[in-house]
Amino acid sequence: MGWVNSPPPYARYLPRLEGSADVDYDSELKGSLNVKEFYKGKTILITGCTGFLAKVILEKILRSCPDVDKIYLMVRPK
Repeated sequence: MGWVNSPPPYARYLPRLEGSADVDYDSELKGSLNVKEFYKGKTILITGCTGFLAKVILEKILRSCPDVDKIYLMVRPK
């Protein structure tokens, strides 16, 4: 159990991560988290669309955001 007293392997990355998730509270999008309006007229690229999560996201976009301009799907050949 020598690992108990030593730092975890990810400890060397912690200084780089500090402050990386800061939120800009003065953003122009403040208080306007509307996904439907955000994707209106946009073009979307989804990679790995045969995976479970991408299928769920694609279905959600198709159902919830009818004003999306284009959706491109990148599928790897078998």
